[in-house]
Amino acid sequence: MAYPNQNYSRGSSFSASRPEPNRPVPPFPADYVDFAEKLMGIQCKKITTSKLRNILSLLMDVYNTETLRTEETLCPESITALQLARIRIAYECGRDRNTKEFVEAANLLPWLKAVGSSRKKAIEYTHYLEAIVAYHRFFGGREN
Repeated sequence: MAYPNQNYSRGSSFSASRPEPNRPVPPFPADYVDFAEKLMGIQCKKITTSKLRNILSLLMDVYNTETLRTEETLCPESITALQLARIRIAYECGRDRNTKEFVEAANLLPWLKAVGSSRKKAIEYTHYLEAIVAYHRFFGGREN
């Protein structure tokens, strides 16, 4: 049985859902607290406190584990947790356009990917997220 043309036309909707080409990502800033302050001064209304805290909570277990260790590389469990955090953040971006705009402006996904297996970068990234949450509260960002 054939499908009628008007009910089975994937052409236009399929091409519209293609991801945008990769834009160049700036390196993780040494002054990430100042970057977070500037970002939240502009973007604080785009994302809710609960969404930010949920993203931060994905990384706090890694942070708590890795601050007790002295090795330069992350343990395998932490690497897995970071990969799962990337998946969750990408999922949240797909659910809400404002979240996607915020995540892109904050460079959350590319900088999380750049952490790799570096313990130092993972800790700095978590501090960056803490600064974002703090400045979101400071600038009176959206609740829930």
